[in-house]
Amino acid sequence: MHQPLDEDLRRLALRLTRRSFFGRAATGIGTVALASLLNPALLAEGRKAARGVVWPLHFRPKAKRVIQLYMAGGPSHLETWDPKPKLAEMSGKPMPESFTKGQQIAQLQGAPLVCFAPQHPFARAGKCGMEISTIFPHLATVADEICLIRSMHTDAINHDPAHTFMNTGSLIPGRPAMGSWIWYGLGCEADDLPGFVVLTSLGKYGQAQPIAARQWHSGFLPSQVQGVEFRSHGDPVLYVSRPGGVSQTQQGAVVRAVRQLNQLHGNAVDDPEVEARIAQYEMAFKMQTSVPELVDFSKEPASVLEMYGTKGADGTFAANCLLARRLVEQYDLRGKDMLEIGCGKGEFLLLLNRYSGSRCVGIDPSYVPERLPEAAGAPITFIRDFYSEKYASLTADFICCRHTLEHIAPTCEFLTTLRRAIGDRMDTLVFFEVPDVLRVLREGAFWDIYYEHCSYFTAGTLARLFQRLGYVVTGLTLVFDAQYIVLTAEPGVGPVTAVRDAEEGLSELTRAVGVFSEAVARQVEHWRRTIAGARADRRRIAVWGAGSKCVSFLTTLGLDREIDSVVDVNPHKHGTFLPGSGHEVIPPARLAESRPGVVVVMNPAYVGEISRQLHGMGLRNAAVIPV
Repeated sequence: MHQPLDEDLRRLALRLTRRSFFGRAATGIGTVALASLLNPALLAEGRKAARGVVWPLHFRPKAKRVIQLYMAGGPSHLETWDPKPKLAEMSGKPMPESFTKGQQIAQLQGAPLVCFAPQHPFARAGKCGMEISTIFPHLATVADEICLIRSMHTDAINHDPAHTFMNTGSLIPGRPAMGSWIWYGLGCEADDLPGFVVLTSLGKYGQAQPIAARQWHSGFLPSQVQGVEFRSHGDPVLYVSRPGGVSQTQQGAVVRAVRQLNQLHGNAVDDPEVEARIAQYEMAFKMQTSVPELVDFSKEPASVLEMYGTKGADGTFAANCLLARRLVEQYDLRGKDMLEIGCGKGEFLLLLNRYSGSRCVGIDPSYVPERLPEAAGAPITFIRDFYSEKYASLTADFICCRHTLEHIAPTCEFLTTLRRAIGDRMDTLVFFEVPDVLRVLREGAFWDIYYEHCSYFTAGTLARLFQRLGYVVTGLTLVFDAQYIVLTAEPGVGPVTAVRDAEEGLSELTRAVGVFSEAVARQVEHWRRTIAGARADRRRIAVWGAGSKCVSFLTTLGLDREIDSVVDVNPHKHGTFLPGSGHEVIPPARLAESRPGVVVVMNPAYVGEISRQLHGMGLRNAAVIPV
């Protein structure tokens, strides 16, 4: 069985595929979500937000992850990897003056400095003849797979400066740690965990390692690339647990509000640390789901715990090795059969095939081969049709359907057909993503009421629908500033009634419906005043984002000549015209000519990125206002 996928997935960055079953191109958070599930390497290719400052990379990376075992407090190199025959020969004799003269030596005052032999013998191992201490009999069996470097040295003579030097490259505290440099330079592919995780260990008698937090500090780099320590016992990360009585939806609303306040402040002061603070809030919110699951060893087989030499998450070095393995292995579905229902032009399936070796099938009535010529010759099958009973023979390990279910009128019939097609293949994983209407109702977000949607879902109604139709919901979470619901499920037997944290009750939904009309009236009044005020100040107004949000926004407000331009980053939209208002969609670069004083951003998640682009065009004084 697959591991549960209860996780808050990161903000949208891989701009691929669709929002509509009928061929209208736009953006979907599911692209990133699925990329992280199927092969984390996918994100490195297309996710700008995950990139480091070094881009493009000098060459295609091969290493996907780094696990550094920094065993502070462990035996020295002389007892483990670095045989010194002469030292053993001179054991008990004074240290030669030729070796110590002019050197700083760490010793007790007045005590003689004598040689001390390694306490365990060394033996050659593997075909390479690597010399390894006999206290490592298991490591000796894989000697030919290990790269051992013995040429490194340091001038540090005391533990603390030596630790600082090894982790930061400097004896003096204040420099960024190696993990921070890698995260800053190369970026991070993790969605719901930091790019730099620190696992500290406890000794046999409960003693902590002799290390300090400055050894994983970000130094003068942005604080968001600082290492995050996972504690050895109790909550892995302090304060990451949700307070009692607070749901994921409620806390998501708080995080979203704080983010918007920080964005307003960031636009005013242009301080990169504000963006770092926003990123840290978002990561903490995501970690509320990912961290507890990650450190839950209860599902690990006893044989695995025995192999590692740990009874569970007990803070030992062995437990941390197991935790590190879980960090790098979760959600890897490479080499499996994939089916995407509503695949759009098919670029996501092409990426899956290239980077995961997956055998892929895409179904979409709007698929046009000419729009993706690079797919020619790839082992991908595209079917230009609606999914129905006649495709039940298409077996798959992973079935995804993103921003499509809300466009299908016979919802129950569609899901029942899919469940019958899966049959008794109980290890099949399905992944669905739809907009969350509960947020729309509460906030009066009239711009998210689309003319092409047949159905609207909350987390609870979506989960209960799947459970009633014979699925076991394994993951249910809100993503992308709580705008979308991501549900993962496996086939079950009969109706299932399990309730997950993200599900709201009927009373909560009823209250949201009750306040919707009033919330819409407030939103409409607010935006009409905002637009009228900008026009009275003779400022030109641009709207960034030419999707369905924009159409609903402009038509509901009755805006036409009040808006000077509508821009979108999607080149396929350039030169087209919006329904209702008739605005031509232009590329962002054209704003350098029209020089708007106000830019209304249809998706708040992109405010920071859009502000940077406007600054690059010399539009530093433009007011960026998210809806």
